[in-house]
Amino acid sequence: MPSDLIAAVRAVLRGRALVAAAVVTFALGVGLNVMVLGLVDRLMFRPLPFADPDRLVHIHLLARSDPGLAQSFMPYAMTRVLAERDDLFEGIAWADGAVEETAAIAGQNPLRLTPVTVNTLDLLGVTPILGHGFSSADDDDERERVVLLTAEAWQRDFAGAESVLDLRWHTEYFTYRVIGVLPPGFLLPSSRLLGRFDGLFAYRNPMLEKFPRGPMTVGTFARLQPGVPLAAAQVAGDQVSDIPWEAGVEPKGPPAHRVTVQPLQAGFTILVRPYLWLVTASVWIVFAVAVVNLAALLLTWGRWRADDAAIRLALGASPSRLFRIALLEAAVICVLGAAAGWTVYLATHALVLRVVPGVVRDFAVDGWDGRLLAATIGFAVCGAAAAGVFPALASRRTSLTQAMSARSTRSGRSSRGLTPIVLGAEAALGVVVLTGAALTVPPFVSLLTRSPGFDPDGLYALRVGHGVPPGPDAMLDGAPARQRAEAVLEVLRAAPGVARASAVIADPFAARFDPDGFWRNRGVEGVVLPIGPGYRATLGVSLMSGRDFTGDEHDDAGGVAVLNEAAVRVLWPGDAPSAVLGRTVDAGRGGRVVVGVYGNVRSEPGAPVLPTMLIPLGAAGFRAPQSSLPVFLRMEPGRTPDPVHLRALLDDRFGRGGLQVESVAARIDPMLEQPRFLAVLFGVLGGVTLFLIIVALHAVTTFEVVQRRRETGIRLALGSTTAAVRRRVLAVTLWPMSVGVVAGGVLALWAVRRFPDVMPAGATARAELVVAAIVVLTVGAIAAWVPTRVMARTDPAVTLRAD
Repeated sequence: MPSDLIAAVRAVLRGRALVAAAVVTFALGVGLNVMVLGLVDRLMFRPLPFADPDRLVHIHLLARSDPGLAQSFMPYAMTRVLAERDDLFEGIAWADGAVEETAAIAGQNPLRLTPVTVNTLDLLGVTPILGHGFSSADDDDERERVVLLTAEAWQRDFAGAESVLDLRWHTEYFTYRVIGVLPPGFLLPSSRLLGRFDGLFAYRNPMLEKFPRGPMTVGTFARLQPGVPLAAAQVAGDQVSDIPWEAGVEPKGPPAHRVTVQPLQAGFTILVRPYLWLVTASVWIVFAVAVVNLAALLLTWGRWRADDAAIRLALGASPSRLFRIALLEAAVICVLGAAAGWTVYLATHALVLRVVPGVVRDFAVDGWDGRLLAATIGFAVCGAAAAGVFPALASRRTSLTQAMSARSTRSGRSSRGLTPIVLGAEAALGVVVLTGAALTVPPFVSLLTRSPGFDPDGLYALRVGHGVPPGPDAMLDGAPARQRAEAVLEVLRAAPGVARASAVIADPFAARFDPDGFWRNRGVEGVVLPIGPGYRATLGVSLMSGRDFTGDEHDDAGGVAVLNEAAVRVLWPGDAPSAVLGRTVDAGRGGRVVVGVYGNVRSEPGAPVLPTMLIPLGAAGFRAPQSSLPVFLRMEPGRTPDPVHLRALLDDRFGRGGLQVESVAARIDPMLEQPRFLAVLFGVLGGVTLFLIIVALHAVTTFEVVQRRRETGIRLALGSTTAAVRRRVLAVTLWPMSVGVVAGGVLALWAVRRFPDVMPAGATARAELVVAAIVVLTVGAIAAWVPTRVMARTDPAVTLRAD
């Protein structure tokens, strides 16, 4: 065996260009797979770090993928009923995944803490490595929050000292007390996918999100009783789906959604799992292309060295030894390729994380992770077995007689067998990958180049809790809403660096505000948005025709409205914006005269434009859906708002109140993370696939040209042309690719239908499939045509004389 390995290493070292191409081929396939596995392993494949994780389930009725509120939800009324089913569940808990930042020590970076229910650790079967877990006694004091730190935060900020259990600190509203430290690698079972946090705190009351139809629990999970199958829990979920979300509200008709009970690992990744599977499947395909490509190169290399194999046989080597050496040659190449791919990933890990969506980035592991190293070795073993077995089998069939008579018997039939199958498989997989690239790269470029309809740079969205009147009804409308907005804006406009400011009833980028059903009654999803003075100028929306509201119109004295372009197309199809000025819209509370038309505004990149009717903020009957006042600030160039200073100004005027400040540009960027990642990934995969196709076809065609030298001489001597001979050689390599392109097209269409949620809206892949097929065939033809130029220099007399 050692002598076989030495022989294999020597053969690889002599292989030079072809072996180098084989190593690079395999390195590309392994490197991409190691990269993606490092990103998704903790989310998709690694066992959850909980006791008996197979009995943990995720429960949800709704799932929202909005970047600002990516989470799964469960109506509390349904959660409460399921929690009473102790025949099915040991208990139900939930983990919101929201983050609160608080500084435990002055001058130290604030800790990122997230709330969970008191029974969370008990259900997960997690025991702190220091201190104790949560208990029912920990929520006796509503102003005290008990904290469990992560092991990472404990080591980073407190040097692993046990005295951390004596740590207490105070904020304006709460006292925090550390009671323990979580085990290393603790994973929060929340569908918000919070990968970076420093600890948990037990929330005194159930964490409920307020929705119009009732309160919700978020990130809900449970532990099944021993022996209870998942199907039984799903039956219970189906039964509670008919419960009204809020007591006293009778359901009308069948429920629009059903409760889903699924394994916890699948559930807490519910919002990203389709994308992760798409990405994983894509790099698996590229690995398959690399293995197929490697097999083609090894087959070609083996046929080049048929004479060497025959000489070994003549010197006494057995066919089984030739088989072992061929396998070891493949193994050496795969080990070198896998090591190169892993090294490249290690060097580019930080660069890769820059283009990865944040929800995945925090779960990534580096190249030194044990599972990743084991996977790299596994890729090498699998690649060697898959790509090396056919060349090894071919070596067993080598005979001295065949090798010595090869020059007189080799013809066009020499490429029949495995090589056409390999080329066809490579073309099929190439079409699938390039179709994915064509579906993802252009839409992302469009997202970057298409205007959202407003100017996000220097624009900030505020939620102002000041100026709310006392009493149970804090949601204002009409004149009181206008007066509150003007008072708040008066304070904000005086702040340093503020160029413009305007208020609205509901956030136009988040809410679907249509209280009277103006658009809904027309069978259209649309928005009716009360706006304050300066709205268009503050956001940077274009004026297509007409004018803004003026004077007393802001108090709704004139019954006016402004439409966007999409609304004009819905209400008066085919009419130009200027033609609708002065027309009356029946708004349900009396007619409104159209005085202007604004440009379309998209709520997020790639989102459809909704028809929108804008009305004055002082319009009566349009009550705000929340007590906080949405305000937009346009800052002077180079200036940013100071939340602390703004809060102080508002507190001085109105008394203490809440304030949230968010950059609109920063809000948009997370929405681009997913399409950016898919575009970059599929762009790289497409380029790698084309490179692999070029390498394989060039090697196979070069071999065919050399092997057909005698045949070429004879055909030229009999009057054939060089072009005709070249076409004959090209047919040998391109016909299996044509068959592969057809098979790849069928596979690509299936993939588009299999992953509809991660494809661009309305994607059918037909045009993209045609483009991918043309690219594969064109690149293949060029790669095969270049080596055939040698045939033009063939001299029939010299060739025949040599024989």
